[in-house]
Amino acid sequence: MILFDELNILYYHQSLPMKLRDKNTLILFILFAITTTIILSITQKIIIPSFEELESRQAVRDTGRLSAAISAELETLNSKAGDWSNWDDAYQYVLNSNDAFLKSNAQDTTFEAVGLNVLLFYDTRKEMLVGIEYDLKNHARIPLSVWWSDRGFRHTFTTEANETNNVSGIVLVDGNKPMLIAARQILKSSGDGPAGGTLVFGRYLDEVEINSLSDRVKYPVEILLYGSEVLPESYSMAKHSITDASPVYIDKENKNILHSYMVINDIYGEPAILVRTSIDRDITTYGRQSASWLMMLLVITAVLVFLFGYFFMEIIVVNRISKMSREVAFIGPAGSLSARINNYGRDELGQLAKAINSTLVQLEKVTTDKAYQERQSSNLLEMMGEGVIVTDRNNAITYANPAFLHFFDLETSGIKGKLPQDILHIYDEHGNMLSFDSLGTVSSDNKNQKISTQAIMEANGKKMGVIISQEPVLVDGAPQGSITVIHDYTTELDLKRQKDDFFSIASHELKTPLTVIIGNIDNILQGYGGSTISDADRRSLADAMSSSHNLISIVNDYLNVSRLEQAKLTADIVETDMRELENNIEREYKHSIEEKGLKLVRKCDEINHIVLADEDRLKEVLINLIGNSVKFTKTGTITVSHRTEESMLITDISDTGIGIPPDKQPLLFNRFQHMTRAINREAGSTGLGLYISRQLVRLMGGELWLVKSQPDQGTIFAFSLPKVVKLT
Repeated sequence: MILFDELNILYYHQSLPMKLRDKNTLILFILFAITTTIILSITQKIIIPSFEELESRQAVRDTGRLSAAISAELETLNSKAGDWSNWDDAYQYVLNSNDAFLKSNAQDTTFEAVGLNVLLFYDTRKEMLVGIEYDLKNHARIPLSVWWSDRGFRHTFTTEANETNNVSGIVLVDGNKPMLIAARQILKSSGDGPAGGTLVFGRYLDEVEINSLSDRVKYPVEILLYGSEVLPESYSMAKHSITDASPVYIDKENKNILHSYMVINDIYGEPAILVRTSIDRDITTYGRQSASWLMMLLVITAVLVFLFGYFFMEIIVVNRISKMSREVAFIGPAGSLSARINNYGRDELGQLAKAINSTLVQLEKVTTDKAYQERQSSNLLEMMGEGVIVTDRNNAITYANPAFLHFFDLETSGIKGKLPQDILHIYDEHGNMLSFDSLGTVSSDNKNQKISTQAIMEANGKKMGVIISQEPVLVDGAPQGSITVIHDYTTELDLKRQKDDFFSIASHELKTPLTVIIGNIDNILQGYGGSTISDADRRSLADAMSSSHNLISIVNDYLNVSRLEQAKLTADIVETDMRELENNIEREYKHSIEEKGLKLVRKCDEINHIVLADEDRLKEVLINLIGNSVKFTKTGTITVSHRTEESMLITDISDTGIGIPPDKQPLLFNRFQHMTRAINREAGSTGLGLYISRQLVRLMGGELWLVKSQPDQGTIFAFSLPKVVKLT
């Protein structure tokens, strides 16, 4: 409307006729330009950055794989050192210095087979008994660095007779050669002590080892010393950017290569080496290509829509309006009418307005027989399939159509002048009686009331399911009675009951085989069958297990809804400790909370924390509310707190998540509603969580409500339960 008004102002100021066709073309062109601009903005500001964010996350995961590969190397080295350290021959060697042990076991082939650069034995006085260094690349022994005799280093992990100190990690030999080491106390084969000394295995992080790591993680790996005085600019930037909060630094070198950096500490907890991985930016490249194709496709689509809209308006709207205006213009002359309306414009709409106004002048002069109108209205009511009751301002029945009389085998003479509640009995779905007045009968306090109610209606010994719609009859704004329309809902009610029974039975029948499926998959994953499965099969079985759990959760939701609606769900009310219940739930969500970097804060009432509730139902409510907070909170804090109001304990669950749009808040506790339209339905989500939670809380004598929620600021839910008052 604003756009049309502006175009009309332009038309009148310039005294130029602007046809509807011209307006249509201009508006479509403006919409096309706006659409193209929006598409370009979305592509540049949302789609491409999303691919870049995905790429950065992939780089972080790849860096984690490298860290895991180094840890695996350390674990392998530590395991081999453990085999040697728990060996009676090694134990006797450190006690008696038996050279025959070294000649037999510390051969060059041993270094090659184990992949060792350094083999060291220390006694319980932290003195080196023997140290051998081997060059795996040149297959020869080389002089041992004096660094291994440093007192500070030996004190880190060498073992006295009454000490236990196994160490594995990274050291910088001579301050500039990173090495993986594993130091184990030397015990007897039985594992008994006292410790005879310390065994040290070491392997340099040299070019060969780095290449091996690169082959393992499938991308190039580079390592530099953290303490180097001269570092390449990219390494230096990474060194100063990596913190405990941000352990991985991402460097987007160019459009084709992305580097990720991390710091690995030595056995003293000090930064030792800077590790860099390099990956191709295939994700971003694909994203840019996809965005370009998407933008091209959307622009082409917009052009086609523009052309379609133009021809549609031209052929279907503009031409028809022009023809209609010419035809309607003859109505007045055909009726011998001389009156004309003012000129409202020179385009097609103006011509149409002239024709309609001339017709209205003629219609205003035509007098319709009142009796005919009344008869016409009466025929309409007589032919309706729905029952109709008309009451006066005193709520007395003045008219009932044949359909209503047929519903209950009544006669007009038997009900006219009576109050509806004198002949009708109305019940809700749970059998509670309703008064006719509560359905919205007109009164002086609610003049514009319009209500539709689903109920069971009984009259003259007959019952039927109905939908009752009631609307006041107003004369000069004052209520003069009401019209009540009664729709026969019996068939639909039976179908609804059959549907509910079907869902209940189907859910029960699904739950048993799902339980068997979950049990069998778990047995396979635990290896009870004795069969060997591949990693790929294990992942597939894990996915099947997860999907089965999701499906059984959906089944349980439908069962709960069915039981709640049929009033078959009961609550075993006992004294329940909120603190203990919340402790259990906190442990269940600990991994999810830590994985997202969130913080769970609990402010429990130390005095009033015992409530009257069904522990299982209350746990389901807490899991649903806290689970929603974890799901929809990216960063920040989730807080669970308590307060008392009279005899009730109020539990508040707040978060700093994405919040709920205002237009969605009134629908939150309806069935099949989701908290926000910004997130589509996820796998296993039924939209029943909040509906079930509120019904469960009400079943336990409390209430659940939304306290407040603002988009991008967070949400607060609260529920109340009767508290247990301890007499002192």
